[in-house]
Amino acid sequence: MIEEHTFVDAYFTNNDRSVLESLWLDPTGKITRPFYIEVNKDPDIYKEFLKTKRNDNGVLTQVTEDWIHERTYKRIREQRTAYEAEVVRIAKENNEYLDVITENGVNHDLLLKYLDDTTKTVDKEIFALKLRMFEREHVNYSENRELKAKLRKAQSIKEVVKLYLEF
Repeated sequence: MIEEHTFVDAYFTNNDRSVLESLWLDPTGKITRPFYIEVNKDPDIYKEFLKTKRNDNGVLTQVTEDWIHERTYKRIREQRTAYEAEVVRIAKENNEYLDVITENGVNHDLLLKYLDDTTKTVDKEIFALKLRMFEREHVNYSENRELKAKLRKAQSIKEVVKLYLEF
């Protein structure tokens, strides 16, 4: 799309998946330039872009819509991970972050303080914790349907942790 440049990456930049950003490396290999395509307004340019070859572990492969959607999903995950790591870094830098598990073992006081303060926990946090628990193999593959149902219905962090320990 950019003459004499090498294709690097592509992903959608909005939720409607109507704006595509592609990245191109200049011949010196030092500067990466973006190229934007409004998919709905410029369908011919988008179709031309889909003829682009990408380097997939040394093999040139044609760019496809499925690949772009997958790459968009992965990029969002990468950005989220980087964002979370940066938030933790800043919090640690400002002494606003404490690890429950340190190189010296479990910080029991901090863990107990967290469990004691769970009356302030919002439903979203409880739901997220339960989701993580159901991702664990011993919970996911458990045949104890009654215990799984209780875990799904649990309303507090303490109840969720208690039920999780029963698996």
